[in-house]
Amino acid sequence: MGKSLIIAEKNSQAKKYSEAFNGVDRGTHLEIPKCSTFPSGAIVVHAIGHIMELYSFEDYNAEDKAWDLQRLPIIPDQFKLKVTPSKNKAFNNIKKYLNDPLVSDIIHAADAGREGSLLVTEVLLYLNNKKPVKRLWTSSLTKESLQKAFKNLRSIDQDMPLYYEALARQRADFLIGMNMTRCMTLLLSNKKGVKESLKDTNFSCGRVQSPLLALISTREQAIEAHKSKPYWDLEANITYHQNEIRSKWYTLERDHLFKKNLAEDLKGYCEGKEAKVHSVKSEVKRIRPPQFYNLTTIQVEINKKLGLSPDGALKILQGLYDKSLVSYPRSSPVHVNPSEAVHFPEILNNLSTLAEYKSFLKLPYKDISEDKRFIDESKTDDHYAIIPTEKIVDFTRLSKSEVIVYDMIAKSLIAAHYPDAIETHSEIISVVDEKFSFMTKGKRVDERGWRKVYENEKLDEDNAVVLPTIEEGAVGTVNEVQLIEGKTSPPARYTLGSLVTLMANAANSLSKDERKGFKSDELSLGTVATRASIITKIIERKYIRIERNQVYIEPKGRMLIESLGLDSYLTSVLTTGKMEQYLSGIGAGKSDFSVFMNRMKQITQEEVKKAIESADNWELDNHIEASKVNVEVGACLECGSAVLDAGKFFGCSSFKDTNCRFKVNKMVSGKELTNHQVKVLLQKGVSPLIKGFKKRNREGTFDAFLVWSAERKRVIFHFPERNKK
Repeated sequence: MGKSLIIAEKNSQAKKYSEAFNGVDRGTHLEIPKCSTFPSGAIVVHAIGHIMELYSFEDYNAEDKAWDLQRLPIIPDQFKLKVTPSKNKAFNNIKKYLNDPLVSDIIHAADAGREGSLLVTEVLLYLNNKKPVKRLWTSSLTKESLQKAFKNLRSIDQDMPLYYEALARQRADFLIGMNMTRCMTLLLSNKKGVKESLKDTNFSCGRVQSPLLALISTREQAIEAHKSKPYWDLEANITYHQNEIRSKWYTLERDHLFKKNLAEDLKGYCEGKEAKVHSVKSEVKRIRPPQFYNLTTIQVEINKKLGLSPDGALKILQGLYDKSLVSYPRSSPVHVNPSEAVHFPEILNNLSTLAEYKSFLKLPYKDISEDKRFIDESKTDDHYAIIPTEKIVDFTRLSKSEVIVYDMIAKSLIAAHYPDAIETHSEIISVVDEKFSFMTKGKRVDERGWRKVYENEKLDEDNAVVLPTIEEGAVGTVNEVQLIEGKTSPPARYTLGSLVTLMANAANSLSKDERKGFKSDELSLGTVATRASIITKIIERKYIRIERNQVYIEPKGRMLIESLGLDSYLTSVLTTGKMEQYLSGIGAGKSDFSVFMNRMKQITQEEVKKAIESADNWELDNHIEASKVNVEVGACLECGSAVLDAGKFFGCSSFKDTNCRFKVNKMVSGKELTNHQVKVLLQKGVSPLIKGFKKRNREGTFDAFLVWSAERKRVIFHFPERNKK
């Protein structure tokens, strides 16, 4: 029996494998000495993620190097792989030890998951490996977990369905993505004005990025189409004996009035009238501790706390995982299995030695081993929720961001071992003059429970309003009624953090009939492991931009989505959901790889044909105009030079020559200025009336003119009411 060759997915992973068995770094590889697990010792090498890539079109046929609409779609007779040039060194190192006569067997030790299964298996097949292969399967990199996992290796046959699932995904994405990227780039670039208005005319397409972009585009259109309507709320101060409560007018159908005269009449009518308590309701609610994090939920929270993109959040989590401080981060379950839960007492004891958690962890700990909210093997897969490991953290060795993220994960485990929070929710319905209903809601916190773990963080309980004890049938008087004006708001703009939630819950964008036959997760876009990179791609490709954490679609993105159409295979949540459903079937050994690939070839042909036939009907003039940069919009109010649209702002063209710093930002209080509005501002000194600026507290909007202030060197608001005076 010779040595085992362990092939890891990346360098940090290889080091953890070696450390678990007291290995030594030999430069080109890590060497594990003889031990009970490896009687002849072992050699550890690593890939750098995917080190193989599919042939490009021109690799099959040199004539396809030039993009030509007439040659599309290009569908290879047989897919071939090549080594990514930048990863030759890692490939050759694996090859060297794979062919070493001292090596008798291989351990496939990439990440547990379909992409991990693909990236090592494709190397072994490419090198025509004949040596026996076993599969390591673990979600934890702690020493104890690794020692256990290496003693319980899986048969490589168990892994092959996942390999074929990943292979199908890889080839299908290549086929439709590369063909439609060439097709849409050629068609859109030939549209008059596109090349002149865009610096980058490559219109990349993908069966996950395109439906995500379509959802963002749909939301943008809904925001633009929204016409804000004013409304009025009535809030009354009602006195019952010595107790005064504040109560809001409502009916079963609505709680706003949209005609001011009606609101004023109702206000005048109710003031001074008799009020009677129609009903008093009180309900005790138990609020369970939050569930453990998965990648999606923690990416959202990290964005809120640190303002980081999903990709930035994943990098922090990966760093903590590589340090063996948290479990595998690319995980979708929010539960753990019983075999992991047995380590909870040890993890909590280790956390209790740290000053940060000592006060929260006083023995005895609550036993949650039977609590299905946290521990349920049927709701885990190859991975489980993100939790701390048994390793004791040294915060001095972590970055500030890593400390915050680890703290989030640690507290989620601690909170799970705390009692429920208990609240009493109350509601008083008053009837004024036996005609009009007013409602008062209150909340009393009886037991903080798990919320004690988050004592330094703002929680919902901070808004608790304790109502006085008032009995049903009590009679009182309306002292005063206030008229509060508001405006209907457009749909909320997506944030950088909420995009991962949007992708995970993409089924919500479909009707009930469209969703029929699907589980919600089957209609999600991408996987927990890929969503962050997809979001990063559509930002880098200038399809969307991020302003103060909010998502705006760029003209280039709108051109692509409107040209493809929302019924395209590439933009539909339903069709990509069907693909993911079938891919999962391949991974489970229930669906046929060849049938899937033949269907994807057919879809690619249909989509290319459809795009070519519809191109003459695309109307893109508005988006082409909006995408123009360095377009002159008027004369500088400081020096008279031309003011240019510079993308994110309008600036003086003489800046480099005269250092003139005249600049008007495109985003002002959450409102994007148009070229026309700035043209008028430069011509007349005041813009047209602009509607929809966001208030500082983000609650509601306001309308105003913009005026250039020479003293402050910026635009300032000028309000309609003041202008009239």
